[in-house]
Amino acid sequence: MADDGDPVPPARVTHPAALDADETGAELSVVVDDSGSIVDCDAHFLADGLGYLFAHLPAVYAAELVKFATDVFTAVPRTRDRE
Repeated sequence: MADDGDPVPPARVTHPAALDADETGAELSVVVDDSGSIVDCDAHFLADGLGYLFAHLPAVYAAELVKFATDVFTAVPRTRDRE
């Protein structure tokens, strides 16, 4: 809504998969609890899910993976490289 209460129509709505990284950019940070409270089966399930997410993420996204236990560290710095 505009300050005067009138709705503001979008200029253009496009699905992210249809955009080039040069047209726009979006960032995704995934923060994962890697502490001792996470059991191995949960970690494997999470790794599989994140692998799928990053493999299918539209190219307009730059993503990073941040882990924490007692300390926080960037496991994979922000990148557009899906590997």
